[in-house]
Amino acid sequence: MLLLGVDEDAVTEDYLRTNTDLLPALQPVLDRFAEQGGDPEALLPVLGVREEYLRTALAEVDTLFGGIRGYATDGLGLTEQDLDRLTADVTVGV
Repeated sequence: MLLLGVDEDAVTEDYLRTNTDLLPALQPVLDRFAEQGGDPEALLPVLGVREEYLRTALAEVDTLFGGIRGYATDGLGLTEQDLDRLTADVTVGV
């Protein structure tokens, strides 16, 4: 999303929706874990998300790659052509 120009606040908001959209679907997993004597709260840091997780990851991307575009090219090995196609594909899909 950041590669496509979505602002960081919107990306963060979307990321945090994992807790409201995905976690309820995982309730059966949490329930089974509890039935077997586990503490479901112990799974939340793994199954859920926190804003600081994303902030830390993006800070590391900035440190290691100079930003999201550097991560895409240097970290993931995408070419400028790949990025242009990705952007074009998304624009067409809008």
